[in-house]
Amino acid sequence: MEQLHIEKEKMFNLMENIGFSDSLIKKNKIIIDRYIEYLNDHSYQLSLESANLFSENYYTLFPTSRKKDYCETKTRRAVYKFIRFIETGEINSRWIPKPIGLSGVHSKQFNLFIEDERSKVKQLTLRERIHVVTEFNEYLNSNNVLVITSEDIINYFLSFAKNNTHPHAFYHRSTIIKKLLKFLYINKFLSEDLSGDVPYAKYQRPKELPSSYTNEEISIILNSIDRNSKVGKRDYAMISLAVYLGLRAGDIVNLEFSNIDWENNLIKLTMSKTSKEITLPLLPEVGNALLDYIKNSRRQCDLKHVFVSANGAYSKIKSSTLYYRIKYYINLSKIDIKNRKCGPHALRHSLATRMLKQGQPLPVISETLGHSDTQITTIYTSVDYDSLKHCALDVLPIKSNAYISGGEYDS
Repeated sequence: MEQLHIEKEKMFNLMENIGFSDSLIKKNKIIIDRYIEYLNDHSYQLSLESANLFSENYYTLFPTSRKKDYCETKTRRAVYKFIRFIETGEINSRWIPKPIGLSGVHSKQFNLFIEDERSKVKQLTLRERIHVVTEFNEYLNSNNVLVITSEDIINYFLSFAKNNTHPHAFYHRSTIIKKLLKFLYINKFLSEDLSGDVPYAKYQRPKELPSSYTNEEISIILNSIDRNSKVGKRDYAMISLAVYLGLRAGDIVNLEFSNIDWENNLIKLTMSKTSKEITLPLLPEVGNALLDYIKNSRRQCDLKHVFVSANGAYSKIKSSTLYYRIKYYINLSKIDIKNRKCGPHALRHSLATRMLKQGQPLPVISETLGHSDTQITTIYTSVDYDSLKHCALDVLPIKSNAYISGGEYDS
């Protein structure tokens, strides 16, 4: 138990350094001390099981005027935070482990696959894989499949295709199932490699046109931001990067001070999605917004990222936060979105459309957006019909005796 107390002190020192309030640290200390004492009294090990048991009994063990559900939630969150810290050395206040919930003959093997993927992929990707593997497991259970065969794989995808005609969904699922089968073979859960029996599916880029906003609408959205408030200064700087430079959400929230070359008025970064290095001009609109935020609004901390949380622990902004802030201002501006999307990508698409209207060639637009291929940029040519009209050529008159003015062939 002595080691747990050492880890506890490390965690609270980290919480203090990254900006957690003194009152929250004090409350967490009480809970963690009681949890360690609980483990010692009952000869339990540090685990999710003991954490859940302790949280469920906390109200009974330590009566308070608070409601039982409230006590249990706060206790569970503090103890989970402690377990997460010991496992990773990181603080995550909202981390709640969720059981995969698989059952049946193949559940143990499939769980091992998920656990193997957990350390390799991002949380969002992991959730997608859990979803697909869970559905595949349910199919095998419902059809009493004890040993997976090529026929079972084909029948599964035939069953899936009946109700899911979207080509990307089929491609996405086939990729995950192929990974699963390869894992099972490598770890000797299958006697043969069945990953090659997964039906081939070609990835097809969605055909729908990207959402975009006019210059006037963009101005209304920007003017809806209260630039006198600290949060407003931060949001205006972030949104300016999307509006004027077309940066993706991931690149905005990951922007570091080292990416900004103030002396030469440039922003240099490696795009998170494509790993492509790009250099963009630090336009006055963007530079002034960044300076206003950094000098007058940004919390003083040692984080290398430009955009940090306005409250709570010091942390960089998440992509989801940026998305919701943009959506908030678009709704606040009361413009008619007409079924258009309201996130950072819509602002990025708006820049591309504006550049096209201004007559910028596709290679220039492609370089600005950091596309890996100009072919990707051509989707914007479907948006600007007015510009396309100027590209049309007059039909030259046909000088031939083979045709007459009535459009009939000469006999």
